[in-house]
Amino acid sequence: MDSDNQPTLAVEVYDTATGQWAKGPDLPPGKHKGFSCSAINQQGRIYVTAFQGDLWRLAKDLKSWEVVGRLEHPRMAHRLVTAGSRQLIALGGEDGTVKRPDLEIITPGKTSGWAVKTVPAQSAELR
Repeated sequence: MDSDNQPTLAVEVYDTATGQWAKGPDLPPGKHKGFSCSAINQQGRIYVTAFQGDLWRLAKDLKSWEVVGRLEHPRMAHRLVTAGSRQLIALGGEDGTVKRPDLEIITPGKTSGWAVKTVPAQSAELR
């Protein structure tokens, strides 16, 4: 959200080593303009998902986003969490009509070949 309480695609990147903020590349456009997205750092890389369902990773040069996965069930107001060093979990949120009780385990790929596994919340297990 911006200072006018409006959704924004703007990204700011904080460097923990220098304590400095830098302007990052805007999030790719989507239905809700970045509202209710989820972002996480895993192994030094930043991943983001939003309502349209793509999993984006900030490029190493910090100048663009690359699609490295897709949720089987796109959601907003959800959370991404790490699952070890190679997988992410999307949990909670809603799909625009109902709340999502399940979670999705995502193995990001470079540009294709990613894997998604949907798991009911009651029997969630990592493989």
